[in-house]
Amino acid sequence: MKIAIVADPIDEQYAGIYVYAKEFIEALERNNPGHEIVYIHLKPNAFFDGKREKIIPLHRKLPLWATVRKFFWIPWLLRHEHFDLVHDLSHIAPFTFWGGPYKKVITIHDLTPVLFPEWHIRASRIVHKLIFPFIFRRADLVLCDSEHTQQDILAHYRVRGQIETALLAARSSVKPMLRQHALSILKDKYQLSGDFILYVGTLEPRKNLGLIVDMFEQLQTQGKFNGKLVLVGKSGWFLQHFESRLAAMPAQVRANIVLTGYVPEADLSVFYSAATLFVYPSFYEGFGLPPLEAMRCGCPVLVANNSSLPEVVGNSDMLLPTTDVNAWVTAAAQVLQDQAFHAKLAQFGLLQAARFNWDSHVRQVLQWYENS
Repeated sequence: MKIAIVADPIDEQYAGIYVYAKEFIEALERNNPGHEIVYIHLKPNAFFDGKREKIIPLHRKLPLWATVRKFFWIPWLLRHEHFDLVHDLSHIAPFTFWGGPYKKVITIHDLTPVLFPEWHIRASRIVHKLIFPFIFRRADLVLCDSEHTQQDILAHYRVRGQIETALLAARSSVKPMLRQHALSILKDKYQLSGDFILYVGTLEPRKNLGLIVDMFEQLQTQGKFNGKLVLVGKSGWFLQHFESRLAAMPAQVRANIVLTGYVPEADLSVFYSAATLFVYPSFYEGFGLPPLEAMRCGCPVLVANNSSLPEVVGNSDMLLPTTDVNAWVTAAAQVLQDQAFHAKLAQFGLLQAARFNWDSHVRQVLQWYENS
């Protein structure tokens, strides 16, 4: 087949959808049985060196250009180039209003702009609410990151075509390191030392950051943990409440909370491998890559018992009520103080993470391409 992959996230994102797009494309290149694949994206990017590509620029200063590009220029190209299958890797597909005689595939990572509009800026809420019904009526194949996302879609929309789940995997660059080596790197590069509780992800309300700092404050004031809390990730939107919460904390506790901001992908293995505990009390996840990456590095993980997270961690010992701070304090203290329990969760996480594989993911998707 002649296949078009709409890969804009590679050029304009750094969070979960970027990771998905990057790992998917790399695995697709490794496992391609002979299809002709062309990548459609925004601007010159070394990632696409050696690959067939069509660059369609996004001129943000031109009014409505993003709409023209996505819904008119790209669809015209898809028809003109006579593609057999088109797969958009992120929600808003170029066949939303005007399609063609090709198989239409879309990956939906979650429905949060519709299910939880309060977590998104107004433009995202409006666009997704408008677009999703058209997408699900037009797509021949809808791919979901988790069974939970698939069930959300089926509960809220009429899906004309085939809908399938293919679980993701940790990014390939994240690999376990010897903890002492990781700690040495953190000390030299980030001036961090000793034990610490870790969170990785965008700083935004959906991640339930308030519970993390409440838990940490109780652990500190109750004498159950003397280390630090390290929050790794870029600042997102709607952070005023979280920033106020930090400002109101006792000075001795606030001094032990480190906000690193954006960290290069190459350093994530260092943080995961050095951390004493990883926490992820997010209110909702379409999949949840950071817990899986932490498990891959042998770090014990505690996550909220909601949405897709049970599919990722697969162990009830790691699942906690989303908003029960006391439960999180009790569980975290057990992991931090009970070496046998700490080792048990770490070993289970390593085994669980090994079950997720990008090559298996893509081989399954290729089968659906061919059979849809």
